[in-house]
Amino acid sequence: MGQVLTLAAATMAAAILSLATPAEAGRSDGFDLRAVGQMAKGAKTWLQSGLYPLDPAVTVDLGRGRETLCHRRQPYAVWHMLGLVEMQVEYALSREGCRDRGGEPLPMSVDTLQSIGRLPATLPAAPAFVPTERDKLIALGPWVAFGAILTLVSLRRGMRSRRRRIRREIMGLPDGPVFRLIDAMAHAAACDGDAAPEELEHILRVAREVTDLDYTADHISELVSRSERPRSVGAMRREFADGLTVAQGRLMLNAVLSVVAADGRMAGAEKRFVNRLTKALGFRRKEVRTALADMLSRRGDAAPA
Repeated sequence: MGQVLTLAAATMAAAILSLATPAEAGRSDGFDLRAVGQMAKGAKTWLQSGLYPLDPAVTVDLGRGRETLCHRRQPYAVWHMLGLVEMQVEYALSREGCRDRGGEPLPMSVDTLQSIGRLPATLPAAPAFVPTERDKLIALGPWVAFGAILTLVSLRRGMRSRRRRIRREIMGLPDGPVFRLIDAMAHAAACDGDAAPEELEHILRVAREVTDLDYTADHISELVSRSERPRSVGAMRREFADGLTVAQGRLMLNAVLSVVAADGRMAGAEKRFVNRLTKALGFRRKEVRTALADMLSRRGDAAPA
């Protein structure tokens, strides 16, 4: 008989700490799985609690002298990646009042020992798990971790929503295909951390053309400065692609390509941004290469380095 205890608080904390930032791990998206596994393995060792006396205490004599009947708790990992640990509980005998770690197994079943009068008749055939105070604290771990994760996700989404609202206010546009196109161009210019003057001028020109509004260079500079670093394909799909038609998506992709090619070079961060946006919009890389080649041929330029 056992009860599953989870060390989600510890392992989730390790996972959150192992989330790599771009500077630390080359824009790695995900967890350092080895670190999480090591944390779970260490948690398993920490839970090896040994013997616990019954309450009330029970002493027996099975021909080896007076011994104390104990609960022996032996944890074993169910899934190291999540730090799940099951506490297996069984009866054991101790000559040191359950102060040692191992103890000795019962020589016969509980029913047999009860039938010959060596164990109290009221003793349950299977030992019940009695959690310690530390176990109770550990049991709170999943709820604490779950609440912390929900809070973190809510805060991050709230911050992104606020930044997006500010960008819409800067441009004076509702959320729709036009704003998303201009916003995607601004993100493309900002993704390498250095928006070139040619890129800003190009975004300004396109923004004026598609909205017929008299934007200034300050509008575009402020919009680019409020852009966020490139995220996952799923996040970019929600941010830019959801609700667009195929034609609108192709127009957005061409607009982004025109930005990253505006200064005659394409940095690694810009390539990654284009690749993620391509996947988010549901296009193939071949279509990107074709669109970029057509764009450059019309301009009479060589492909950006």
